[in-house]
Amino acid sequence: MPDIFQRIAVHALYATVLNFIHEYNIFSNILHIDIALSGGADSVGLAALLAAYRHQSGANVSLRTHHIRHGLRNDAYDSEIARTTAEKLALPHIETLLNLGDVACNVEAVARSARYEAFFGALANEQNAALALAHHGDENVETAIWRLGRGCGAEGLCMPPVRIAHGIRLVRPLLACSKADICQFLRDIGLEWAEDPTNNNDIYTRNRIRHEILPNIMQVSTAGANVYRSLLNVAQDASAVSSFAEYYANAHEIDAKTFYVSRKEWNVLHIGAQSQVLRHMARCITPQACPSHDWIMRALAMIRQNAQTHRLCACGSMAIYASSRGFCATAPAAQSSIWQAFDVPACNATPFDVAGFGSLAIFRAAACDEMPNTPHFASFCIAPDAALRLCPAHEFDTLTTSDGRVTKTREALRSQGVPEPLRAQWPVLCDGKTPLWVVGGMRTAGAPKARPHEIALFVRWSPKIEF
Repeated sequence: MPDIFQRIAVHALYATVLNFIHEYNIFSNILHIDIALSGGADSVGLAALLAAYRHQSGANVSLRTHHIRHGLRNDAYDSEIARTTAEKLALPHIETLLNLGDVACNVEAVARSARYEAFFGALANEQNAALALAHHGDENVETAIWRLGRGCGAEGLCMPPVRIAHGIRLVRPLLACSKADICQFLRDIGLEWAEDPTNNNDIYTRNRIRHEILPNIMQVSTAGANVYRSLLNVAQDASAVSSFAEYYANAHEIDAKTFYVSRKEWNVLHIGAQSQVLRHMARCITPQACPSHDWIMRALAMIRQNAQTHRLCACGSMAIYASSRGFCATAPAAQSSIWQAFDVPACNATPFDVAGFGSLAIFRAAACDEMPNTPHFASFCIAPDAALRLCPAHEFDTLTTSDGRVTKTREALRSQGVPEPLRAQWPVLCDGKTPLWVVGGMRTAGAPKARPHEIALFVRWSPKIEF
C-alpha cells in the first residue's frame, strides 16, 4: 500500500477527522462510499483522509472516487488531478461527462443539480451506499450566512454531517476542518490540487461572503472551531426536531397521504413543534410542492380556531379540514383499500384495525339486562351465520336509519362530523351487503337491537379519530 497513508495517519488533521467520524457515527452500516472528487483542495484532502481511514482501521467498506466534468469550461486539468490523485491513493476512479454546454442563467444551480443526479445514478445499484462530500467548516459558516439572508429556519440553516437523499447517505467528514488546514495538510503529505477560477469571482454571492464577511467573523471569534461546533449543534438540534416531526406524523397517519390529529393531542405541542409536524405532513402529501411558511402559519391559525363547523385550508394538492375536535391533512385523492370480511369467534373479542381510523373489537356473548348503545359501543341481534364485513361508505348512496328515515350516506357522515376527505372511505359494518352500523355513529334499519338474555353481537369501537 502507498506509504503516504503512514504520513497521513500521524497528521493532526487526520486525528480531527477520525474523531469527527466516530462522534457522528458517519459510516455506520455503510458498505460502499463514492467520494465526490472535483480535483480541488477540499475533495483531494477528503479522498486522502478516507483512503487512509480505511487502510488504518481495516474498515469493511469499498471506496471509489467519482469526478464530474460539467462541460462549462476547460476543466481538463481538474480531471487530470482527480485521476492522478486516485492512482496515488490506489482507489478505483470513474468520470462522468455532463456536457451542459451554454447555460443562460443560474449556472451554479443547474450544474449542482446535474452533478448530484450523476452521483446518485452511479450509486443506484450499490447496497448500503454513501456519497462523501468535501464541504468543510468554512463552507458551513458561509452557508449559514447566505441562508440567514433568505429567512431560512434551523433545518436548512447549515449543512448536517449526515443526511439521506434519494436513498443515499450523504456524509460530510470535513465539517470540523478549515480550508486553510486542508491546504496545509495537502502540502505536508505532498498532494497537488486544482484551483477553480470561479472561486475568485465576486459576482457570486457565496464568494463575496467568503472573501469579505467570513474573515471578519473568524477574526472576531476566539476560535474558529467553536463557530463550526455551534453550527453542528444547530444541525443536530434541527435533525432532532425533524425526527420528532416524522415520528409524530407517522403515529397519526391514517392512510397514504392522510393524517389526523385530535385537538387534545395537538394542543399539548409547542407552536414550533406544530409547525414542524405540519410541514412534514405537507412534504409527505405534496413532495414536489411543499407549502410556503406563510401558508403553514395560516393553516396553524385555522386549526387553533375552536369553531363547531368544519373549515378548509387548501394549497395545491394538499388540504386541511379542521373542526372543534381535530384536523385532517390529506390529498383529495387519498384512498384506502383495506376493507375485508372477517369471522367472529364465539365469546372472544377480536380486534380489527380500521384503516387507521381506529379499531373494532367484535364478539358474541350472552346479553346482559341492560343493552348499552353509544357511539363507541353497540349491540345487535343478528343471525349466528351472519357474513360480517367492513365496507367503505361510498358503496352506499343512502342509508335507512333505525327509525325508518332514509338519508344520503355522505350527509349522514357530515352530520356526525366526519371530514369530507374521509367520508368516502369511512367504515360501515355490514352483514353481507346489508349495512348494520356506521362505525362510531348511527345504527341502520338492518340492525335490530339485541334482546336481553340472548346471544348478541357486540361491537366496541376504539377511535383514533374523534369529531
